Amino acid sequence: DIFASNSLHPPIVYDNRIAITGGHNSIYGFDITTGEKLWEYEDENSLGLGQWGKTNHLIHGDRLYINETGEDVSCLNPETGELIWDNIKGGANCTDNMHYYEKEDLLVFTSWGYGSVMVLDAFTGKTLHREYEYEFSSFNNDVVFDEERDLFITSTYKHVVAFKVQRQ
Repeated sequence: DIFASNSLHPPIVYDNRIAITGGHNSIYGFDITTGEKLWEYEDENSLGLGQWGKTNHLIHGDRLYINETGEDVSCLNPETGELIWDNIKGGANCTDNMHYYEKEDLLVFTSWGYGSVMVLDAFTGKTLHREYEYEFSSFNNDVVFDEERDLFITSTYKHVVAFKVQRQ
């Protein structure tokens, strides 16, 4: 079948068995050897355009984190496609990469649509922090992580910004 709209990122693989990709209004899991569709998760809040082109899907352990091009950030079971949580205001048009911050079990990323850096609880999806801007300039690029310094770095339209994240 045709599964368009994950056009900016290749499928990701879970447990060396399941290829996961987005298309239409859904995320799909396929058997990596047979191509058989194993599951489908349809995003009820999708804008109806199958928008999975901005943020690459992220697997960490037994969780799959996804962001359709609208505002939803969701967590699925990559084995079954079952919804674990959905934050309907998690981050509009997130940039390419989400980071799983293992030290605090957080998702850290830029929401280009909000012009903000977002910090979500990885287990519940709750928005813990939203950094709106720095000196009146919105965030617009991916967040990168310097593991050695335990430091996140991103930029606004005018600045490079480095920050640390600590759960309170």
